[in-house]
Amino acid sequence: MFEIIKKASRFSDDEPEVIDHADSLSEAEALAHDYQVNRYGPSAFVTVRRAGERSPEESAQDTDFRIAYHEMTIEGLHAHRFLVAKLRRVSSPPVQQGSVSDWTTSALGRLTDTIRMGRDSRNYADLKAAE
Repeated sequence: MFEIIKKASRFSDDEPEVIDHADSLSEAEALAHDYQVNRYGPSAFVTVRRAGERSPEESAQDTDFRIAYHEMTIEGLHAHRFLVAKLRRVSSPPVQQGSVSDWTTSALGRLTDTIRMGRDSRNYADLKAAE
């Protein structure tokens, strides 16, 4: 059993509304297309999911773009606490607690800079120096 669901947009956080059901994936996709084109148009986002599961967009977002924060200590600096932000295998340079007003925001900014600039970023150079 498949559900045809409607959201305000693909990227909105609103709860999906089940608008119809279908027995097969091909039937569900056809119904979703019909609803999207003939009923909702650009005013909503219509997609398909298995009955009882989360939508594919939510699952992909959770696994692909989940940012984790890890507190850590550095050998030789046990009196200090550090925070890193991590997205998959990429992590930010450590942010020392008390060195900035909000170390979570700083770690996220450093991670973003590292991803955006790659090896040319100042934060990547800081990370390599710390390693």
